[in-house]
This record gives sequence, C-alpha cells and structure tokens, in this order.
Amino acid sequence: MKRFWQNEDPAAGELVLVVDPEDGSQPQHFRGASKDEIFEKLADAQVHLSATLNQQKKIISGLRKPDKAAATAPVAKPRVLSADERFQIAQDITDPAKAPDAIAKVVEAQIGIAPGKLAEKLNREAVDEDAEAAVNEARIFRESTPEYYNSDANNRKLLNFLKREDLPITRNNLAYAFEQLRADGLLAERPAPPPSTTPAAPPGDSRVSYRERGETRSTGFREGDSSAAPGQRRSTPKYTRAQIEAMSTRDYQDKLENEPGFRELVDKMTA
Repeated sequence: MKRFWQNEDPAAGELVLVVDPEDGSQPQHFRGASKDEIFEKLADAQVHLSATLNQQKKIISGLRKPDKAAATAPVAKPRVLSADERFQIAQDITDPAKAPDAIAKVVEAQIGIAPGKLAEKLNREAVDEDAEAAVNEARIFRESTPEYYNSDANNRKLLNFLKREDLPITRNNLAYAFEQLRADGLLAERPAPPPSTTPAAPPGDSRVSYRERGETRSTGFREGDSSAAPGQRRSTPKYTRAQIEAMSTRDYQDKLENEPGFRELVDKMTA
C-alpha cells in the first residue's frame, strides 16, 4: 500500500490524500482543508470500520453452521472490500439512516452471504436441531421411566403440560410433567398383564415353566393339555399363556396396542 498527496498547497483550498492499496482496486481519496483534518477523518474511519468488523466476526463465528443441503444452499463467497468501499462504509456507519446497510455490506463481504439469507439458513438449522433433540430427550425419558405408560393420549398431556408451563422438552421436564400429572390422576396407567391363576406346580411336575424378571414360575399348563373335547379338533392360538406371561412389559404393551387379535386372545385367556 502506498499513499501520496495530490495537492499540498493549503492556498488551493483543499488537500487530497490518495491511498492506493495496490491490490487492483481503485485508490481511495481523502479530502480536507488541512492535513490534520484529513488524518483525523482517516483515523476515525479506520476505528469505526475495525470495531464493526471485529464485532460482526464474533457474532458470525458463533452462529455459522455447515450446510448439509449443498444442492440448495446459497454459495458463500467472502471477498475483500475495496478501499473506496471501506471509506464509504466508514462514512455511512455514522449515519443512523445508512448504518444498517453499511453493516450488512461488511457482514456479507466477510462471510460471503447476505445477512438475510444467513438468518434464514440458521433458523432452518435451529428448527431441525430442536426437533431432533426433543425426540432424543423423549426417548431417554421413556427408557428411564418404565412406569410411564407410553400412549398417544399420555404423550399429548405431557406436551400440553410443558407448553402451558413454557418449559422446553427435556428428559427432566418430561419427568417433572409425568410426576405432576400422575399425582393429579390425569394419566392413564399401563394395563396389567393377565395374572396366572394356576398354583405353582409341585416338584417333579412336567408343566412348562417360563422366566420373568429372573424368576422361574409355572404356567399351570402341561405340554399336551387341551381345552377341546376328545375327538374334537380345536384351533391353535398364536400364543400360549406361557408365551404371553413370559413377555416383557414393553413387548406385551406393544402387542396389545398394535397386533390385531392379541387383545381378544388375552381376554379369552383371562375370562
């Protein structure tokens, strides 16, 4: 960069300082009645410009995210402001009416994208991240709260509670909502698995046993037992009582809610 005076004669009424960045851009001209006035203008312009650039860099560095949708994302092309542009921005930034546009030009030059487009991009990413985080928090809450009956009605009540209380969807807040609503009796309880009504088989009995939560118990059915009359053909159910009683609480509830005919089969067995 070089600089020189075009007119050093105060009698001419105006002095001109030419600053050439020697980067291919147009030289910048600073005019004033005296050298002191020109130096003061030059110093003020640089101070304002540097402060603005530093502030915007801090803001943008904390907000910028990589764009996963490369095909539709705006292309960021940072560029170097010319000397004339920097001088004009330094002048405009002191004018309340022009300052917003001046700052926008600085930001766009630094990050290569208009602030408005950057804001849209960040908002889309924030919405996606919030949704993903909420789903993950809800999953952790369900896994850590086995006593919670995961149904559409209960889920809606939890979310409505958080909305009324203006609380974000986190595992702790979901647990808090669960405790409050359960204490008020507003949540549906998980239907209990059908109990076994047959006493435990004596030692040496050949009845089929199953394991549940680490224990071995008798189902009350012998292999080959049949409820059909002799000589009468009966249909074989999809699940035996032993298989149903051996199911985990989660599997049992899932089949009650989603598998056709399962609830009817349980009702017949417990009738």
